[in-house]
Parts: sequence; structure tokens; C-alpha cells
Amino acid sequence: MNSNFSPLSTQLTLIETAPRRIEQGELQKLQIELQSMKALFKTYSHFNDELTLLLKTWADDFEKSLKLREETLSRVLENRIALLKDYLIDPILTCPLDQECFIGNDGKTYSRISLTVTFYFFQSEEVKNELERLKDWQPVTSLEDHFIASYFVKWLADHNAWHPDPDIQEIYDGLLSNRCAPILPTKMGKRIIALQQSSLSLAVQNTIAQANLTLSNLTASMNNNLRLLAEERQNITNQLLPYFEKLELLKLSSDEQKKLLEDIVKQVTVKIANEIKEIEEENELLKQRLIVLDKKTEELKVELIHLQIAHNNLRKQAKKRKKGFFKGLLKVCGVAAGCMIGSHILASTGFSLKAGSIGATLNYTFKI
Repeated sequence: MNSNFSPLSTQLTLIETAPRRIEQGELQKLQIELQSMKALFKTYSHFNDELTLLLKTWADDFEKSLKLREETLSRVLENRIALLKDYLIDPILTCPLDQECFIGNDGKTYSRISLTVTFYFFQSEEVKNELERLKDWQPVTSLEDHFIASYFVKWLADHNAWHPDPDIQEIYDGLLSNRCAPILPTKMGKRIIALQQSSLSLAVQNTIAQANLTLSNLTASMNNNLRLLAEERQNITNQLLPYFEKLELLKLSSDEQKKLLEDIVKQVTVKIANEIKEIEEENELLKQRLIVLDKKTEELKVELIHLQIAHNNLRKQAKKRKKGFFKGLLKVCGVAAGCMIGSHILASTGFSLKAGSIGATLNYTFKI
């Protein structure tokens, strides 16, 4: 048995090496994550926007920090996370980006929740005048998925360092529940808008086409009746000619024969006149129906114009219904933005601020 063996020294050695093993495991995990980041940048090498360049530099500096080990691993990770959170901020509402990020045609990076709220605020002149950042903002017209930004937001979430703004999240949920969330100009969003416009236009066009078809059928029916009426008149004339010819021949005959022939002619004339009257009455009814249908067609055309105007004003109508909702949202958004900016300024100067004093400087800070 080895006389130098000491259970106590072995236990102390295990205690000392346990944290090192944990730290070594964390280091290996971070190195694997950095390799994944490099692969991501290589896959989306065509992304050269400002945020992508910042994230690439951030990853390179992170890798160097892990190699130099001038600080503890936890300290290095803490500093890297703090800097990354400053990068992944919405440019308008200054709240954290969520895990579905887009790059706009203006070169800036947005996320679904924050941009949806921004678009909704932008539709209100009242809110837009209160939020300084919205006054000169030009809404993006197209959005492309920013997979790199989405990856880094998820990375923060995996390290329990991503916390969405609760006020912005509440506003977004309210927009969804009230069905007044604007459609973002993503590829899918543009398809949805095109389908909505196409469906509305097609429905109105089908209605007008059906009305025009009915109008055409009635016009053809009336023209056919007019043709039949002309033919009937010609037939009547042909039927009367022999009687009038006989009447002329019997001028020299007895008065009784003349009277009998005249009675026959009168009977035939009355019969034909009744038939003509019936045809003319039917034709008059068709004319009235034609006038009514023509009026309905004009009304449909006017209705099409109203439908198109109503379609373009749907968002304005939603704004009127939610006017009171806007004021509440404005206060919430002001608090959120003011707190974030104030915290950032105080953090950069080395001071701390209690939550109770934030409200006192809210409006001034936000308008900066």
C-alpha cells in the first residue's frame, strides 16, 4: 500500500479540476458555435449590409478573445453578449429584434414584430408626429429574409440573453387579435396583397359581365320581337288586300253585299289590331325591362368604383376604429423607447438609474 496516498489530497484535486472541466466544455461549445457562424457567413456571402459586417467583425473578435484568454471565459462571453445585443436593435423602435429578421430595400435590418408595429404606427398622423424617428422615415417597399441576423438573435436566446420588449410584444399581439396588423412587403406578403386585389376585381368583373350578358340577351329578344312585328304587319297587309280588292269590285253590287263584305273586313281588322296591340304591349314591357337593367348596370359600375375606394381605405377605417387604442399604444411605445435610450446613455457614462426615476425623463429622452 502506498504510504503517500492521501484521500484528502485526491478530493481537493477533484474539486480544483471540476470547474476547469466545465469551463473547458463551455470553451469547446463556443468554438463549435464560432465555426457554425463562419459557415453561415460563407453561405450568405452576398450579404454586405452594415449589420452583417458588424456581426462578422464581432465573431472574429470573439474568436481572438477566446484564444488570448486575457479574461475569464465568463467575462469574455458577458462582454461579447452585451455588444451583440447593442447591434441587434430595431432602427425605428430601438427594441430588440425578434428571431424573424428581414433586410429592407433601404439596407436596414428589421424584424417581423417591430416592423409590423412600426407600419401600423406610421399609418396614424397622430402617432407619427409624436415619434421623432417616424417623421422622416420612408417605409420599405420590399423585404428579404436576413438569415444571419436571425441566427444571432437565436444564439442570444440559446444563451438566455435575448429578452423581447414586452410592450412591443403586447402591441403586436393586440394587432393580431384585432385583425388590423398590416401585411409586410415580403415575397409572401406581396402575393397575399395581389391575391386580395385580384379576387376583388374578379368578383366585380364577373358581376358586370353577367349583367352585360343579360342585357345583350334582352336586346336580342326585343330585336327579334320587332322583326316578328314587322313580319306580322306585312302578313296583315297581305291578308287585307283581297278584301279591299273585292270591295272595289262590288261597288256596283247591292248595298247588302257591300255591308256584309264591310263587316267581314271590320272583323278581320279588329282581330289583327288586337294581335298588333298584344305584340306592342309585350315589346313595351321588354323596353321597360331593358331600361331597368341598363340602370342596374350603371349602378354596378358605380359600385365597382366604390369597392375599389373602400379597398384602398380599409386601413384608414381601421385607424378610426382604433383611435383610442392608438393613444394607449403611444404611451406604451414612449415608455419602452425612453427606457431603452435612457438606460443606454446612463450605461455608457457609468451611472445607474432606479426604475422609479425613468418616467421623469421619459419624454425628453425619447425625443432625442
